[in-house]
Amino acid sequence: FCDFIKAELCSEVSLLNGAVIKAKHDFEHGQLSFSDLQETLPFPTKLVKVPMSGAVLEAAIRYSRQHGPWGEQKRGFLQTDSGVVIPNPTRSGSFGSEPQSAAERDALDRIESIDGQPFDPKRVYLVALPRNLLKGFCDIVPLLEFARARKSMLPGEDNYIPALEVVVRHACKRIWAQLGTFEQIDTNGDGRISRAELVARMRSVFGQRPSALVLDNLVDAVDID
Repeated sequence: FCDFIKAELCSEVSLLNGAVIKAKHDFEHGQLSFSDLQETLPFPTKLVKVPMSGAVLEAAIRYSRQHGPWGEQKRGFLQTDSGVVIPNPTRSGSFGSEPQSAAERDALDRIESIDGQPFDPKRVYLVALPRNLLKGFCDIVPLLEFARARKSMLPGEDNYIPALEVVVRHACKRIWAQLGTFEQIDTNGDGRISRAELVARMRSVFGQRPSALVLDNLVDAVDID
């Protein structure tokens, strides 16, 4: 999801806290239906983009993963897109054990690189994240301090986009990319793609008929782009 959000919103980094994701099972071969997406991202998570220093970014990630009882799962645990390389990440809850020394803890969750470039704590990165994290949800102190210091520079109340919408839009664009050229879809050559032609092409490429809901989202993705 973070990778989709990053690509669709053209940010340099994407963050999601664990509480917004409600996955109850693994998805075979990484394939999700629209209903799966709705079940996994059930909340109206409002995404915004903000310029943030590398120092604040790393501090927020480290705080979200290490603050509080080690053996408990953390609602604020910040997950990142795959472009953020953290060689030694925290594994809390049932997935790991608490560090035995301050040195071990200090080595956790240090960012090594972002999109293949060495991490620079002084550099400003464009970060996409849930807006409520900047308002105190999950009490991630570095983000709260960041928001208070830059209150007038943060996106307005109506300047956001729902996470589910972002993920669905990007997923639809990826589907379009697999359908081939315009000419391969526009089989009657009239310069327009009808729903029937789209259904036929999807059946040819993916081996099954898409639902009306999927078709609607595919059309919407093209209209937006």
